Amino acid sequence: MTPKITNEMRDALHQNHGRPVEVEDDQSSGIYVLIDKTTFAHLQETQGHADDETRQHLQLLIKEGVASGNYEPADAVFAGLRQYAEGLESKRDT
Repeated sequence: MTPKITNEMRDALHQNHGRPVEVEDDQSSGIYVLIDKTTFAHLQETQGHADDETRQHLQLLIKEGVASGNYEPADAVFAGLRQYAEGLESKRDT
């Protein structure tokens, strides 16, 4: 089933020039994001690449860490992972 968008939603999409539009379900108060199918497909593709890239990077870091014999405290490792994730996020935004 593919529900039809309302005139209000259509107007909001046009006013936002294709950018995502928040839509509220008046019965549940849930907030949803309305985007076109092409944008959604691109987001899914980008996420998949980021996940693969992140997984490969983490595997490399683990192998390097084990091979080096030099171990870092977990807090330092997680700080590095957060920094790496933020770098991926900024790449995705450009």
